Amino acid sequence: MKRNKIILLIVEGDSDETLFVPLLEYLTKDANIRPMVMGGDPFADYKNSRRSSKDIVGDKIRKFLDENRLKGEDLIYVAFIIDVDGIYVPEDDFVIGKPVNNKNYEYDLKARHVMVDNLDYLKNLSKTWAMKKGKLEPVTYNHMTSNIKRCKIPYGVYFNSLTLEHVTHNEIIDDDRKTVVADDLLDEWESNLGGLLEIFVDRKVAANIRESWETLRVKEWYHSHSNINNLVDKVAELVDRKER
Repeated sequence: MKRNKIILLIVEGDSDETLFVPLLEYLTKDANIRPMVMGGDPFADYKNSRRSSKDIVGDKIRKFLDENRLKGEDLIYVAFIIDVDGIYVPEDDFVIGKPVNNKNYEYDLKARHVMVDNLDYLKNLSKTWAMKKGKLEPVTYNHMTSNIKRCKIPYGVYFNSLTLEHVTHNEIIDDDRKTVVADDLLDEWESNLGGLLEIFVDRKVAANIRESWETLRVKEWYHSHSNINNLVDKVAELVDRKER
C-alpha cells in the first residue's frame, strides 16, 4: 500500500485549524494525501526579528518533521495560512481612542480606521506589523521551495484579510469567540463543504500567489480578501498528480 503524503498547514490559531483541516480533508479525500497542522505566527514573532524569512520557513518545517519523526520526502506541500492583520493599513487610518471591552486596539470597518488605546501601544503595534510585513515579502512568490534534509519542499503563503472571520463573516470577532464561531460555521456547512470553500473563492483577488499579494497591497484594507482560492487550485494539482 502506498504511504500517504502529507500537506502541512501552518496556521495562526485554533479557528484556522477548525476550518481548514476538514476543508483539506474534503479536497484530498480521493487521494493518498493527509493534511496535518502546526500552529504559530512565525512572521510576527520577535524571536525571529533578526532571522531571514527563508530561515524562518525552513526552521518551522524542520521542527515539524523532527517532532513527528518524518522525512522531508513525506511532505508533498506546506501551506502557511496567515491573517494579514493591519500590515497594509495606512498610517492616517490609525486613531487614538478607547476601544470597547478594554481591548488595546480594534478595527472599525464602518468608520474605516483602527482605534488604538494609546500612543505607546500604537508604536508597538506598528512595529510588530511592520516586521510581519517585512518578513512576508520575500516568501510571497510562486513556486517557493525550502531545502530540508536533502529535499526541496514546496511551500506557499496564503492569507485572509484582515482575519479569517473578516473573510467568512465580514466582521471582526473577539479572540475568545473565534473557535466557537468556526465550529458553528463548520456545522452549518457540514453537508456542503464545497459551498464553504466558495466563501473563500468569492474573496479572491488574483489567479496566483504573487499577484494576489501584489493586489492586496492596493486594496482597501477594510474590505475582506483572500487567496485561499490559490491553495484550492494547488491542492487540486497535487491530487491530480498523485492519481496519475
